[in-house]
This record gives sequence, C-alpha cells and structure tokens, in this order.
Amino acid sequence: MKGNIWIYGERIVYVGKEMPEDAPNVMDCSDMVAVPGYIEPHAHPFQLYNPVSLAHQAAQFGTTTLICDNLSFLLGLSTEEAHRLLDELRSLPSTLFWWSRFDAQSLLNDEASMFTGESVKAWLDHPLVVQGGELTGWPRLLQGDDNMHAWVRYAKENKKRMEGHFPGASEKKHWRN
Repeated sequence: MKGNIWIYGERIVYVGKEMPEDAPNVMDCSDMVAVPGYIEPHAHPFQLYNPVSLAHQAAQFGTTTLICDNLSFLLGLSTEEAHRLLDELRSLPSTLFWWSRFDAQSLLNDEASMFTGESVKAWLDHPLVVQGGELTGWPRLLQGDDNMHAWVRYAKENKKRMEGHFPGASEKKHWRN
C-alpha cells in the first residue's frame, strides 16, 4: 500500500492518499517501508489476562502484532474449538499469531496423548500459527525423540520457524536419560 502518513507531535494522525494543506515538513519516504507498530515476538496471553484484554491493551501502546503461546488452548480445548477461537480473535485491534507447542513445558501424566503427530501438525497447518515452539523439551530432541524430530522437520518443511527455550542448558551439564 502506498500513501501518506501525517504526524502531529509524537502521534500518527492520518494514513491515506491525501496530503495536508499546510505541511511544514515533508519527508519523501517512497523508497522506505513503514512498520505499523511494535511486534511482540513472545507472548503468553494467559498469565494475568486473556488474549482479548491483552490485544486491546497492547494496541493502545503501539503493539500491533503478538506471537503467542497456545498452551492454555491445548490444555482446555479440542483442536477444533481452539482453531475456531483463533479465527474469532482475528477481529481484535492487535494481530495475534501463535506457536504450536511440541511439549507441555512441565511434565504431565498424559502429555503423550496431548501432543500427537495429528494434533501438532493440525496446529502447524493453521494459517495463524507461524512457528513451532516454545520448545522446552530440548533434551528429548537431543536424545533422538522421533516425535520431536518429526515435528521440527514438519515445521521447517512448511516454512515455519522454531523457537526454543532451553531451561537447564549449560556447557557444564551433560544430559542423559
């Protein structure tokens, strides 16, 4: 989209095709790209708030895009219900993108039933899911866990990035079963 941006003080007051009648300073930015706000690359929209209140609050202060954890949806909703909710959240003032968890961050008795090839791939296939992550089960990946390897490979084959969290990682610590 090409157009003009009017700034008054520290605020953007207009974006569109028109030019102001009285413009004391004009800057030609035709070879530049205007970024529409701050992007939060790692959000947990369930800690002290919910995705709706977080998106509204973030937008008030210039955050237009958040990349969010899907863990609470995994714990409380079916994949179909969660995806329906993701689609409904598109109407918020900030854009919410999501990551697909490959593990639960903490050990759960039923983790294997929550994180199946079918469920992980269904999340990665959703258009609002932009990455696999917050990969906290990295020792399993290093130990050759077939599921983890398959999911990372599937994410990469589908042009999704991987985000890792590496609790306990140290060059002094050797991981074993």
